[in-house]
Amino acid sequence: MLTGPGRKQRYHLSYKIVRTDSRLVRSILTAHGFHEVHPSSTDYNLMWTGSHLKPFLLRTLSEAQKVNHFPRSYELTRKDRLYKNIIRMQHTHGFKAFHILPQTFLLPAEYAEFCNSYSKDRGPWIVKPVASSRGRGVYLINNPNQISLEENILVSRYINNPLLIDDFKFDVRLYVLVTSYDPLVIYLYEEGLARLIFLWDLDLLFSNFSFWTPDKDFLLRFSTQIQSQELYGFDVLIDSTLKPWLLEVNLSPSLACDAPLDLKIKASMISDMFTVVGFVCQDPAQRASTRPIYPTFESSRRNPFQKPQRSRPLSASDAEMKNLVGSAREKVPGKLGGSVLGLSMEEIKVLRRVKEENDRRGGFIRIFPTSETWEIYG
Repeated sequence: MLTGPGRKQRYHLSYKIVRTDSRLVRSILTAHGFHEVHPSSTDYNLMWTGSHLKPFLLRTLSEAQKVNHFPRSYELTRKDRLYKNIIRMQHTHGFKAFHILPQTFLLPAEYAEFCNSYSKDRGPWIVKPVASSRGRGVYLINNPNQISLEENILVSRYINNPLLIDDFKFDVRLYVLVTSYDPLVIYLYEEGLARLIFLWDLDLLFSNFSFWTPDKDFLLRFSTQIQSQELYGFDVLIDSTLKPWLLEVNLSPSLACDAPLDLKIKASMISDMFTVVGFVCQDPAQRASTRPIYPTFESSRRNPFQKPQRSRPLSASDAEMKNLVGSAREKVPGKLGGSVLGLSMEEIKVLRRVKEENDRRGGFIRIFPTSETWEIYG
């Protein structure tokens, strides 16, 4: 493991930032010995981009290069795609395991179904554009006639029994890191944020289409094969029965730091994310195959963006990690290596990578696969 920027500078590790501006990412990488290259350069270890790469560009990535998005992440982050995919999961795997969205309709396609449901429960309902973010275009309605059907929108039942903190309604931002989709490996960061919103009178809400702008922000702490990683921002509302409801999933969640605690949480999270993902210590200009060496972003008195290493028990045992390749093993019967688990060499490589990744997880907690989540969702 590498402990300081010196060796990283010796390997000429570099990054480029494309179509986005993240001062926090730039500061962390620079503080650890990475240098920034021009957005058009092909010699980089990390591309941090605000948009998805075309497939032909993904195919050109070497082992030493990583990018911060998987293809088709919009299947989670577009509200209409998230809704359709969760409905599909409910039909395929059962309603109970995926009862995570308030009752929702996609309009105009499901307008008749919405009107039928509205006649039984008159609301209120909340309207959201399918591709908006940061609360833009969100409003409440108490009559279907208030809805414009000129574009695709989602209409969801308004959760009118939210859990409150000192009479404030709040939603929770959880940071979720996916390091692989095949096999699926998911981490949840141990700290998150909460946005508190003053509960105005509902009559005022109906006349104020921009009501979702927070009255004030608070920060709460929680203890909780492409060379890509994806950091999602999951927004969750908890009702008075302590049931969590998924509001939306954000692509490239904001890394702006407006308060000291905001900086502490996000800087620690980004540092841990880069350590979990791991960079091959190889000069990207050399393009030669070398033994992978993965640096960590360890604490340094001179670096305010780093935090002390913490030790915690593994979130899953090596035996449980066998579940990672269960489906892959079914696909390639007879392709057995010499291991006692009867796995192929490729599967053993995957296990080793995921175990090393888990050992570097810092403040991230692996939530899939574990023995419990595999039992429900495997």
